[in-house]
Amino acid sequence: MTGIDWHWPRLDKPAFFWHCCGSEELSSSGTSFLNRTEAANVEKLVSKLIKAGVEPSQIGVITPYEGQRSFIVNYMNTQGTLNSKLYEHVEIASVDAFQGREKDYIIVTCVRSNNVLGIGFLSDPRRLNVAITRAKYGLVVVGNAKVLARHELWYELINHYKGKELLYEGPISALKQTDLTLAKPTIKAKNKIVVSVLRLLNMG
Repeated sequence: MTGIDWHWPRLDKPAFFWHCCGSEELSSSGTSFLNRTEAANVEKLVSKLIKAGVEPSQIGVITPYEGQRSFIVNYMNTQGTLNSKLYEHVEIASVDAFQGREKDYIIVTCVRSNNVLGIGFLSDPRRLNVAITRAKYGLVVVGNAKVLARHELWYELINHYKGKELLYEGPISALKQTDLTLAKPTIKAKNKIVVSVLRLLNMG
């Protein structure tokens, strides 16, 4: 894309991980989770893409939690920087809902950010595989890298992004590469699954 005021997406860097430190919380249902910081950043990403000329229908937002999906829909309608009608055509859905489908641009919001409770659905390698392979042209994964990297699969994935200079932090208007040091994971994943998912990224 040309003529836009930020450095992404680019042909040589079609994906990046946006490290955010927002806190998770239980949704109003009491059975799901949401993350307000990640929701706000998702809105910023969606609005940036639309302002750059991307049609809302080209954008998909994937989250493993219904609480986050509902919160993002409401947040865009009430606090989005663009006309709320535009956000209605952005598909915001679960990982399973995107199975077998694609969008030109995909934003994945991971939600989980805690010190003790783990990462729940995110530890499922099949769901992760689906989530990060739905984008045709651009993918942004939004999450707390330190928390996610406690699981071996995510540790390998995030370090892969870091090695490709695709691990960013900061406000969207001033995203910068981070040299974040990730602690070795304490939860193990099968090495064969880790390798197969990384190969699917097709980024080298």
